[in-house]
Amino acid sequence: MATRKRITKTAEKPIEDDADVYVAQPIPPKDYTPQIVAIAIAVTAAGLAIFGLVCNASYLSGFGASGLSSWLLTGLGVAIELLALVLPTLGTVLSCRGDKHGSYIAWGLWVPAVAMVLINSCGFSSRYITDSTFAREQVTEHTSDRKAALANLKAQRQAIHELRSVSELDAVRYHQAQRKSA
Repeated sequence: MATRKRITKTAEKPIEDDADVYVAQPIPPKDYTPQIVAIAIAVTAAGLAIFGLVCNASYLSGFGASGLSSWLLTGLGVAIELLALVLPTLGTVLSCRGDKHGSYIAWGLWVPAVAMVLINSCGFSSRYITDSTFAREQVTEHTSDRKAALANLKAQRQAIHELRSVSELDAVRYHQAQRKSA
């Protein structure tokens, strides 16, 4: 018996009893879910990394006394953050290639780099949290001052016992001014 092969997208599997006869089995569709999830996580991680770099760079640039010192502090901060992002990958690659010493050095440099990044992030957070809290306190003080002034005006208004209207009072003042000028 001759073997027949079909040219389709199938996986052919031999039947156990007769090795010359093949039965076409459909190939299951490929599941792309893990690749899609990996791409989504990579894009999110890249976005967070860029956001962190920009936030910390803007924070560090505010510490410079001049334009040059601002740029130097920003460059130093960005370099440290890039090291903190790249060194784990470098350490893992070196370890997989058998370079244990290089891997130890990469991971050893990563620890202080991450410590500096975390200190910078804490400084950034505390500065802007403090600034927003201070701004809220100023608004609260301004609001309480306005409320006190409004209460004072209401009390003054309650103290007025004049029953004449404003137009009548204006007419009286006009006549008084006329008498004084004559």
